[in-house]
Amino acid sequence: MGHFTHLKNVSDKLHLSGGAIDLLIGTDFVDAFVNIHTVSGEPREPIAKRNCFGWYVLGQFKSNTSVTSEIQSIEVGTVSAVEDIKKLLHQDLLGVKPTKLCTCSENVLRESKFMKSLAASTTLVDGRIQVKMPWKDGGPPKRSNYDIALKRMSSAEKSFQKKGCFKVVDEEVQKLVEQNFVTKVPPEQIDHGKSEWYLPLQAVFTPERSTKVRLVFDSSSKGHDGLLLNNHLKKGPNFINSLLDVLAAWRWNEVAFTGDIRKMFNQVLVHPDDQVYHRFLWRNKTTDSPTVYQWLRLNFGDKPAPDIATNAINTLAKLSQAEFLEAAKEVHDHLYVDDIGGSRETTAKAKQITNDIDTILKKGYFQIKAWHSNQAEIDQSNSERYTDLLGLRWDKQTDKFALKKNKLSHLDVLSKRRCLGLVSQLWDPIGLVLPVAIKFRIDLQELWSSGYDWDEILPASIQSKWKENVQTMNHLLAFEFDRKLKPSHAVGVPQVHGFCDGGEKAYGAVIFLRWE
Repeated sequence: MGHFTHLKNVSDKLHLSGGAIDLLIGTDFVDAFVNIHTVSGEPREPIAKRNCFGWYVLGQFKSNTSVTSEIQSIEVGTVSAVEDIKKLLHQDLLGVKPTKLCTCSENVLRESKFMKSLAASTTLVDGRIQVKMPWKDGGPPKRSNYDIALKRMSSAEKSFQKKGCFKVVDEEVQKLVEQNFVTKVPPEQIDHGKSEWYLPLQAVFTPERSTKVRLVFDSSSKGHDGLLLNNHLKKGPNFINSLLDVLAAWRWNEVAFTGDIRKMFNQVLVHPDDQVYHRFLWRNKTTDSPTVYQWLRLNFGDKPAPDIATNAINTLAKLSQAEFLEAAKEVHDHLYVDDIGGSRETTAKAKQITNDIDTILKKGYFQIKAWHSNQAEIDQSNSERYTDLLGLRWDKQTDKFALKKNKLSHLDVLSKRRCLGLVSQLWDPIGLVLPVAIKFRIDLQELWSSGYDWDEILPASIQSKWKENVQTMNHLLAFEFDRKLKPSHAVGVPQVHGFCDGGEKAYGAVIFLRWE
């Protein structure tokens, strides 16, 4: 400022120290751009202006002896409404429809490499699928985390004893040994100075379920370098089918069937070279030295485990195409993780397809726990009336289904966090109750825009609104829907009729199927 004499009188009125931007002024606020006073100097020197907010300066702050001049410009253009719509549609299709822009992207090339590596390492060993773990370029962990796992074991033991379930956890560990999922490692094969990895053992307690305790082996435990086992593993592409496609297949025809694969992940063998990175510690008495166990099978907690397990099933389906073409396609297209769902026109066809699926899975020692169906000739559940499929509860007797959640509990006091929790419990993957449930999402938006903190107790008027929402949610949870989409005497393929609309608060779309 000292180089320009015409600015000396206003220099003490200028804010020159920088800082955060407090306010952005739009051009629609015309009064803010009316200049009350202007101070000019020589040509190409900065000028000072004063408006309703105070003084500000425009121009370049260079010495007036400089002969350098620069031209700074801003390119301004207009885009037509048609181009705006095209851009919007292009963004909507990203991640849904492959485009020329993404077919050779780094991500696609990485996934292709993963698939080739997984295919090359997938083999049949004594009839069971075996895979090598897809390590990143740096390979598996180089340093043992035994000491970290030992501390975690001691902490877990205290927690199990406090909850009175130490013996139950020990029984579950011994079951893993009996099922040949894990093995005890002989002391002479243990060298903590060499590369190895231990998965800390945790347990999830579900007293209300038939399985009271579920063991969890923590692949997300950090080592000495701050990295997890999962940091060393590639994720790869998502082999899991669309949930909506599986549900549509289950809803399509007269005779429906569902089943889930028994301990699907644990049926896949891990290559012996990679088993050393899937060890864990346990002892049945806290006074004993820890025993080192080692996983022989795929661990659920590994980042690529769902893709590896699904790929194993797809491998069996591919090997069976010549013998069981229709069943192989059913397995490949309508399996969602370990759940499968489908339907056929007649009981005979449904019976045949489920038998063929059993044969395909048996080749890799996979097994459906029990087939569920609305036809007694297929159902293997000992006359159980209800079963669950992907968050829906199916009444096989009436052939109707409802949302799985039975009823939302009454809450005396509501906060933004609790309201969000209520809405998230309304699991509706098909969107059948969405015409009503969209109101709850709009009400959530209003909570956000009102600026309430997560655990702030909401005002009485808003509490009242959300208690009415809970009543409405419970009515929705009691609704039942026909499972079968296709009418019994439908002819040919259906017509597809789609409708959509939007307003200021929400938009929606619906598809109707119409047969002759």
